[in-house]
Amino acid sequence: MRHARSRGLIVAGSLLLAAEALGAPKTKSRPKSAYAPAPSLPVVKLSPDGPGAMDGVNVDDDDEAEFDTPAPRKQQTLPPPSPARAHASIPAPTVGVVTSSSALAFKRDPKKVALLLSQPLSSPTALWHAEGHAGLPPPARSPEPRALEGRAADGLAWRVRPYRIPVGIWPKAIRIDRDGRFAYVTNFDSQSVSVIDLATQQVARTVDLGDNAVEADFSADGKQLYVSGWLHAGFYTLDLASFVATKIPVGTKPKGVRTSPDGRWIYVCNWGSDTVSVVDIATQAVAATIPVGSVPRWIALTSGGDTGLVANFEGRSISVLNLNIRKEVARIRGIDNPRHIVISRDDRTAYVTDREAGKLRAIDLAKRKVVWSVAVGARPKTVFLSPDERFAYTANYGSNDVGVVDLASRRLVATIPAGLSPSGLELSPDGRSIYVTNWWSFDVTVIDVAEPGAPALADAPPPSPPGSRPIELWTPPSKRARAVAAKAP
Repeated sequence: MRHARSRGLIVAGSLLLAAEALGAPKTKSRPKSAYAPAPSLPVVKLSPDGPGAMDGVNVDDDDEAEFDTPAPRKQQTLPPPSPARAHASIPAPTVGVVTSSSALAFKRDPKKVALLLSQPLSSPTALWHAEGHAGLPPPARSPEPRALEGRAADGLAWRVRPYRIPVGIWPKAIRIDRDGRFAYVTNFDSQSVSVIDLATQQVARTVDLGDNAVEADFSADGKQLYVSGWLHAGFYTLDLASFVATKIPVGTKPKGVRTSPDGRWIYVCNWGSDTVSVVDIATQAVAATIPVGSVPRWIALTSGGDTGLVANFEGRSISVLNLNIRKEVARIRGIDNPRHIVISRDDRTAYVTDREAGKLRAIDLAKRKVVWSVAVGARPKTVFLSPDERFAYTANYGSNDVGVVDLASRRLVATIPAGLSPSGLELSPDGRSIYVTNWWSFDVTVIDVAEPGAPALADAPPPSPPGSRPIELWTPPSKRARAVAAKAP
């Protein structure tokens, strides 16, 4: 039960109403909306290192991490778990204070949580009911069903597969190899990388990284996976034949990772030190450090590798880097919280998710200015383009869905339901399947799409693979639910 304490911490944050049932004290204030985090409340570390070493991190979304030392809170004794849930293999409980996204501070017994996690339950909602709560489900769950398939106004057909692929705790990025054989998922709190065999739709291997895995990119030859490690300021080269990882020290709290087109350099965004590290693959060392804006989250490169665009998450801007001289040469404004960037193949347009604005913004790279924007959903994170660059797909963390933008008409043409808090997203090489990591349900949703003029979707979705979870659709809370949550003590 290596991750028992960590899992106790995580699942507690997702069971939004469990505090009252556990007899926990209520805080005096709540966030204004059901997806708004409570940044002033700390998360208490339950272990000195490794999984669960999350001091000061807002567990609702690590993109809003707090770096202050958390203040101690008064401990409270919980009643022991019922005899029916006793399990000899689970270690003695260690009680700690955790903070949920609903601003309810309460304590959980990791022994009880670990046992619940060992059961074949499908989601946080199932965990909620397993604890005996027969009433209303957690507020993030909508009582209204969402369609599992549909067709956009411009003819794009889509279907959500009826299963989810379980991975690690807090899955972040997902990268698919060029052959479409394997997908690699970075698990932030599990400190691991899940390797999904796309033929069987099952996790074939889990690689222990020993650091909070965030983003990843492939080497030019596809034989290495480069992974950023948030906790230990590490950048890791993971050999995909031996699955041995080698660490290279970079800046503080590294996140975004991109490989140069010629495969000689890796660019790493250092979230905590406002820099980009340039790693020389030949020497396995940092060759240069480029100062950028506040809290750099992602870097995208032009096709020739001469220019880099850095999303300054709290700097409300995009840094334009000349990578030949390794220097910032311009700053693009007009974005509230730039989170992820992709650049068109002709290097004319960059597409940026603006998280707090809930929009996808298009930047004319010649003019270095935002030229159009479209609302895609709540708190969009990752964006990817279809292989023909006709569509942009966004993982909308706050509305639990994927937005589909027709780039020619500049319109949102579809909203496809996903799991709980989508974070990472990538398309299969043929553009026919979208794989989405779900931060709070610890799994991957698979969506099949067929563009107009392409072969139609199969008459029925593929069968659920062994070990998968049944699909459960999550929607944003209704206006009434948000109003009730805002007024609650």
